[in-house]
Amino acid sequence: MPELPEVENVVRSIKNDFKLPLKIKKFTFLRKDLRWSFPQKQLRAIEGQTILSISRRAKYILFTLKDHTIISHLGMTGQWKTSPQVPELIKHDHLIIEFSEKSLVYNDPRRFGFVQVVANLKLPEYFSAVGEEPFKDLNLDTLQKIKRADRSIKTVLMDQKIVVGIGNIYASEALFRSKIKPSVKACRLSIAQIKLLYKIADEILGQAITAGGSSISNYLNAQQEKGRFQQQHLVYGREGEPCSVCGSKIVRIVQTGRSTFWCKACQK
Repeated sequence: MPELPEVENVVRSIKNDFKLPLKIKKFTFLRKDLRWSFPQKQLRAIEGQTILSISRRAKYILFTLKDHTIISHLGMTGQWKTSPQVPELIKHDHLIIEFSEKSLVYNDPRRFGFVQVVANLKLPEYFSAVGEEPFKDLNLDTLQKIKRADRSIKTVLMDQKIVVGIGNIYASEALFRSKIKPSVKACRLSIAQIKLLYKIADEILGQAITAGGSSISNYLNAQQEKGRFQQQHLVYGREGEPCSVCGSKIVRIVQTGRSTFWCKACQK
């Protein structure tokens, strides 16, 4: 599933291919739904209007107009790709946004993504349950939420209601570099350990963005380029391989239905 670095790179690659502001010429629907039905009437209503900015909030892509915002979530396999104005369609292309010179095409084999239209005045309400963005000092409220959590630190780190964007890949990597056992309860960690973990997670997310994200499965940016950060993974996807620090074998466990990779010797 695309995580924050991948979504950020999709946003940046779209902005590299299109000059803002960007007038919407036409929407073409190649199927009725993804995870939920396309809001066809709402999208038709904003044809001819102008996209003023393209940004990211958590793992959501925001195409902001004067009064409304198109919100896109990539789900597990979603991709936005830049195409000629009349694109050469392939299997699993579901939506086309046509502009004056080029088009954006949404492709999603598993169809867990979605596209919605939200009035700008309602955006604060829409994101009211979404946690703190990374890349800034950990505020006291968020720190206390982590410290009080009677759950494994891996689960808490991935809780998008606390801090956004740290998904399965980057949680495993951050815990390894922080030397923290992924199954330890968050409430058992010291304040210093939590602050260090947050700082390291920030650093990893930043490095992953710079490297274009992690292409584990089918992730590509809008220019259909793979990320490179998977080449820097120290534990994720490396079950049975030697730890780069101590030489012990990397092991895999399952937590809340997701694979966690860690080193028993380093993460005590």
